[in-house]
Amino acid sequence: MNWKEKDKKVRDVLVKRLFLLREKIEEILRKKEHKGNLKEANNTLSLIKAIDMCLDEIRFTNYGYSDFEIKDYETIEEKQREIFETLEEIENSDFTHIRDVKERIENLKKDYAEIKSLIMALIPHKKNEIIEDR
Repeated sequence: MNWKEKDKKVRDVLVKRLFLLREKIEEILRKKEHKGNLKEANNTLSLIKAIDMCLDEIRFTNYGYSDFEIKDYETIEEKQREIFETLEEIENSDFTHIRDVKERIENLKKDYAEIKSLIMALIPHKKNEIIEDR
């Protein structure tokens, strides 16, 4: 399996787990709204928006269509493991402190952005190839 297939598989699993997390938090939101706890409901809604932004970032990642190998994929895999560890901590949370959960989601998004930038840095770019050929 090449790095693109691995990355796509990781992103698919992340998206599925984030959707399940979102559903769980939507249920919490409904309970808080039903109880009339609007401040907590707003915080929970803010968390759902943060999850949505993270989902969009992961789902719409595109590295282009060219075939190339990334030599240092182990570093990226390590970061992916860290993301899954963070996600597992969030999933196992009791969600009593919504702001803490939101902060973890924001950190997850930052970690994913770091993975994306690592991959982009390792991708050979056409402009550089043309300059090197001359």
